[in-house]
Amino acid sequence: MRRSRWWTRDLFILFGGQWVSQLGNNLFDLALYWYVLGQTGKASSLGLVGVAVGIPAVLGLFAGVFVDRYDRRWLMILADAGRAAVAGALALLAAAGLLSVWLAVALVMLLTMVGQLFSPAFTALLPSLAAPDDLPAVNGAAAATSSLAGLLGTFGGGIALAALGPVLLFGLNAVSFAVSVASLLLVRLPGSGRPPPTPGGGDYLAELRAGVGIVFGQRFARTMIGGAVATNFALQAFNVLAAYWIRHVLHGSAFAFGLYGGAVTVGALAGGLAVARLPRDVSPLRLVGLLIAVVGAAMAAIGLFPSLAVSFAGMFVMGGAAQLATTKVFIELQRRVDPSLHGRVFGAFGSLAAASNPVGAAVFGGLSGLFPVGAIFVGAGAWVAAAGGSLARAARGAELPDTQTPAPVAGVS
Repeated sequence: MRRSRWWTRDLFILFGGQWVSQLGNNLFDLALYWYVLGQTGKASSLGLVGVAVGIPAVLGLFAGVFVDRYDRRWLMILADAGRAAVAGALALLAAAGLLSVWLAVALVMLLTMVGQLFSPAFTALLPSLAAPDDLPAVNGAAAATSSLAGLLGTFGGGIALAALGPVLLFGLNAVSFAVSVASLLLVRLPGSGRPPPTPGGGDYLAELRAGVGIVFGQRFARTMIGGAVATNFALQAFNVLAAYWIRHVLHGSAFAFGLYGGAVTVGALAGGLAVARLPRDVSPLRLVGLLIAVVGAAMAAIGLFPSLAVSFAGMFVMGGAAQLATTKVFIELQRRVDPSLHGRVFGAFGSLAAASNPVGAAVFGGLSGLFPVGAIFVGAGAWVAAAGGSLARAARGAELPDTQTPAPVAGVS
């Protein structure tokens, strides 16, 4: 058997830069929610932040076409240069005492909008740097890299947040984007670095429809979109109410908030390392559905047993199961879709899957004024478990084999 040597110089540089960038993102997320809660003292204000982060995700639907048209590496460079500028402005305003909650929300929305080119470009870039048989290992390494950054960002960020406040963390996020730009400038791609010519004859709308058509034309992608929309909606309960849960329900400190986030990243790290060991003889839909059901059960347990220990354990389980499920979906799409269409497919898939995020953030932020946060967590967990069970049941029908040769244009299964 051939011993894989997928860990090339360029992947090492790429993952190194992304590790620093992800570290900055995690520091920023930790500081942002804590900062806004400190300014208002209301859980509903956290829902406003969640909406600001979620709304720009729809732009990924349009960004995917550009990812398939232009040099993916340079699109990533431009996106992170823009994010460095916005994050730097946010940090300077906070340091000067001029950062109101509404201004913070506006800048966060702009920061998220600028970054919409990055994720589909990154996912589409990986197959050009690795052999098809190495995709599980490479995607697992990418997930593990992100989780390691999250681990240090949340644990270290909790200490920094408690000792120094959020402004320093805002500034470090800007620096991390600059480091990402520098690393991307050093990455060498095969050939010109541009994706292959794409169908559509230069017609932007035709190319956009092609990406959406693939997502809804493939049974696997279409089914996963439904599951992702339902799951992401409920996960917003944890995204927007975590700071309130730790600070006002469990009476934890900023350091405890960092540990709470650290627990999910430790789980995600374990999940990323285990991706290459996922069984290939199990239906992908069934496997992803069962993993999502595990996420839901862990969510419900956190709400049912309000303690720091249960919260940490539940977040660990959620992080591991969610990482395994997400990475498995990306691997399947990378295998089933022609590389020339990866940008628009991942852009469309990501945007459609995240369509419910701002709705969930608004809904759960509003519900926090009517129901105890623990009860909201239990209900959200039951919702996610039901969504996972629905995906597992959907696998009973005919399904594509683990690999296939995609159609040249539509990639429809």
